[in-house]
Amino acid sequence: MKTYIISIITISVISGILSAALPSSEGSMKKQINFITGLICAIILLSPIVTIAKNAEILTNRIENAISSLDVKESIDQSNAIIIEEGTEQIAVGIKNALLNKYKFKDESVSVNVLVNDEIINCITLKEVTVTLKNEATWTDSFNIKEYLENLVGCPVKIKKI
Repeated sequence: MKTYIISIITISVISGILSAALPSSEGSMKKQINFITGLICAIILLSPIVTIAKNAEILTNRIENAISSLDVKESIDQSNAIIIEEGTEQIAVGIKNALLNKYKFKDESVSVNVLVNDEIINCITLKEVTVTLKNEATWTDSFNIKEYLENLVGCPVKIKKI
């Protein structure tokens, strides 16, 4: 931006010096100099538009290259990973809510971690559920909680007390 402004000022100063240096009797020469310097100023003023157009073309080419280089299988794998991750989080929230409702624990006294079987595609199956109990939740019989959750989710459950 600095060079842009300096260029405009420089061409204006040169134009003013040339116009002042010529005798006043040569009006047609002054008109030609003013016309030429006006054209140069217009070109300088329009140069950012040309730069933007070139950058837009480069960006368009990059986007087209990125889109054409996308691997469909990779996109599907990424989508499946996102679905499994979100599903796992929702399952953990559901298990935690079931514990909170059944045993009347406080929200901060229970945390649930879920491991899923990632070998089976298009299906979220649980490998293991780990429940961490804190505060007053540790007073509850962990065997009852374990039995309740194993019947609920159908996979091994670990209970940790902190």
